[in-house]
Amino acid sequence: MGQPKPGVLGGGGAWPADRDSYIAWQVRNVRAVGSPGFAFDEAAAADRAGRAYDRGVDQAAMMRHFLAVLASDPDRTPRLRTLRVPTLVLHGLDDPMIDVSGGRDTAAAIPDARLVTYPGLGHSLPPELFSAFTYEGAGLVRETERSGYRLG
Repeated sequence: MGQPKPGVLGGGGAWPADRDSYIAWQVRNVRAVGSPGFAFDEAAAADRAGRAYDRGVDQAAMMRHFLAVLASDPDRTPRLRTLRVPTLVLHGLDDPMIDVSGGRDTAAAIPDARLVTYPGLGHSLPPELFSAFTYEGAGLVRETERSGYRLG
């Protein structure tokens, strides 16, 4: 469940050698996993990539993260079933990085979780959906407060 579309992982090419190449590489990667139902803001993606580069990028850290994902337990379902926390799962119907089946299975595994899906949403956060995400998050907070759930 939740597998990426073929070619999405590693489709951006080799690790870039300089700032401009890094920015172009990141823009390609962000576009590849983005939200096909929403406009892609290349200038914003380039700006974020440039700021990330200026803060410092670590190829080894990115590789460790990627390897951790690959090495992780492929089936977390038994542990998800033990959760007893209010849970909201937001997922794009057009996510090329994590198929919507992963979101559906996650919500189904967590007792009383609620799943909300969005057509056109991929593996990005389009500004056009900020209000919808905020609305859903605020609803989860209201439901949690009404239920009397307390952390700890």
